[in-house]
Amino acid sequence: MKSFRNSKSKHLIYAFATAGLLSAFLGSNTTPAGALPSLSKTPLFGSKAKPLDADKLLEKGRQLFNAGQYNPASEEFRQIVEKNPQSGVCHFEYARALARLGNEDKAVSEFLEALNHDATLMDARKEMAVVFMKRGSFDEAGGQLKQVVDAYPEDMVSRGNLAICMQNVGLLDQAIEQLRIVNAKNPNSVEALYNLGIALRQKGLIDEAKEKFAHILLLKPRPDESKLSFTYLELGRCLLQKNDKNATNNASDIRSAVGLEKLAIKYLPSNHWAYLALGEALEKEGKETEALEAFRQAIQINPKAPESRAALTRLLNGKAAAQKQKLTVR
Repeated sequence: MKSFRNSKSKHLIYAFATAGLLSAFLGSNTTPAGALPSLSKTPLFGSKAKPLDADKLLEKGRQLFNAGQYNPASEEFRQIVEKNPQSGVCHFEYARALARLGNEDKAVSEFLEALNHDATLMDARKEMAVVFMKRGSFDEAGGQLKQVVDAYPEDMVSRGNLAICMQNVGLLDQAIEQLRIVNAKNPNSVEALYNLGIALRQKGLIDEAKEKFAHILLLKPRPDESKLSFTYLELGRCLLQKNDKNATNNASDIRSAVGLEKLAIKYLPSNHWAYLALGEALEKEGKETEALEAFRQAIQINPKAPESRAALTRLLNGKAAAQKQKLTVR
């Protein structure tokens, strides 16, 4: 699959695996609008036997890992790997500690070494897919997750993350098919509803997408503020996209979109995607000065986001052309 890194949608990646939860990157400014992956709660370890003393040696490292002490855990697992170089599980434990520390290249190398010794280590494939998804290498991540889903069709976490990968490489229909399966299995899952909603919106199925996002707002207990923020963000985008699709200038829809994006910001002030969408809505309303400020806020929150700066530059250039003035972006 060909990599496609310029997604403009923030997904909710399903959860992280075995012991240690990786945030769904809500409110994170380190990744473009994309969902982050998760692994199954039950480790899918391989079938090959470990050295007789491996379990005892691994226990201390796992305790450190579970306590979030990844540096000492990594050192413990490194020593264990040296004593048990043929153990796929030992390489796997070392790899996931390295991944938590951000040493991704070494982690991938150790995941591959784990699979070289035991190809049935599905958690190694899932953890490696997390690394690839963080990097935007959705083709590589999807290749690993496809093997997991083929082996364990009921693993909805991996299926959902596979769908996100498909979505990001342009396989939108296939992504929707997978996400419908996940949503049917977990009808009240925020992640399942949200990711399916994004895919449906991108497909142009606006009304169905709005239903998925509205379902999230009706859930009990209520989702946390970060998830509410992204849900309101997407509902606003639905109205803007519907307006574009119909080639109309529906003032009511645009005003509603502005209100929804402001709600998204209220629930999560660091949501630069909401500021970006707010700027687009204000621009459609003809409120260029307010739109400029929204785009500037998006840049201030996440100065590395190219889509925010591009939107600001486009609006400035358009205004400059209209007023025959040259405006520059700092």
